[in-house]
Amino acid sequence: MRLAAILCLVATGCSPAADTSTDTVETDTTPTCQALTEGVWVADGAAFGMAMGVTLTLDASTCAFTLTNWSMIMGTLPDGGTIDGDTVTLTGSDPYWTTCSGEAVGGTAIDGVCSDDGAAFTLELN
Repeated sequence: MRLAAILCLVATGCSPAADTSTDTVETDTTPTCQALTEGVWVADGAAFGMAMGVTLTLDASTCAFTLTNWSMIMGTLPDGGTIDGDTVTLTGSDPYWTTCSGEAVGGTAIDGVCSDDGAAFTLELN
């Protein structure tokens, strides 16, 4: 009897139903942002007052970076920033730095301006 049932299934072409679902489930929640190269950068422009070195460390999972080990202390300097696409906004304990934003260029440079006073700035990989 079992053999007959198996032959019947084979003869009639029974097969498991194919998955025809068209639902797409998005599982990637990683933010998209321009990756910046980690290492020693040079900060310059009117916003900084003079050229000085700084270490940039990237957290790609949050599209944020930190700025540490400034070669000079000129008032309150930014302590990092956020990246949205290729737009960079600086952060820091002084609210001035949150008015400073610009464009990340190729992961090795940032060109921007601070809307507070119109001062330009650059950050470039050394």
